Amino acid sequence: MIAIFIAINVTVYAAMALQAVFHVFRQGFSGHGVVYALESPLSDSRNFGWELLLSAEKMAEHGQWWRAATASIVHLEAAHIAFNMLAIYFIGQAVEQRFGHRITAGMILASAGGGALACLTLQPEATMGGASTVGYGLLAMLLGMKLAQREQMASAIVMVLIYFAWTIYTPGVSLWGHVGGFLGGGVSYFAVRGLLGPTAGPAQLRRAETGALIIGAAALIAAGAVGVIN
Repeated sequence: MIAIFIAINVTVYAAMALQAVFHVFRQGFSGHGVVYALESPLSDSRNFGWELLLSAEKMAEHGQWWRAATASIVHLEAAHIAFNMLAIYFIGQAVEQRFGHRITAGMILASAGGGALACLTLQPEATMGGASTVGYGLLAMLLGMKLAQREQMASAIVMVLIYFAWTIYTPGVSLWGHVGGFLGGGVSYFAVRGLLGPTAGPAQLRRAETGALIIGAAALIAAGAVGVIN
């Protein structure tokens, strides 16, 4: 599931970059323009990526509820997607190995929905995008795993500090989106842990998988509803 999520993000960014480069060629070839289009495809206001970003205004005026979900698969710049995909790959591998594909999928949905909900509620004037909401959700899951298994916390804490530093020092990054993503992942973790119980047999696993997917879907539906109603 982590690999699929990364592939979706990369595919969307590649399509955005291709569209931006196409517009550069239509206006007359420019090497600098091509490089800039690849690095920052959303610098072109005609790029379809603008239709995927989280925007309370667009959601309320035009009923574009899907932005609550698509915001987590669109990135502003090449460095933005590179950092997020690397972090999600390394953190997500441990989470997916422990909980499996379906629970990880539910966590991704819950983190994306939680981040969108936090932004729409606490920072509605901003236009947001990026998978860092999911990255923070994965961090919450990883921290929960480490604590439950009484494992060494150093690596997880380092990842939290790196992500937090990036949140503080990168312009345009949503602090509330990250907080919401972290809480979404945390809620998923504790719900899954409770549903799995001490034995974690096949029946408990199916129950936890269903619970994780329901929580994820509910988070996205809530974010979409808040965006449209506001």
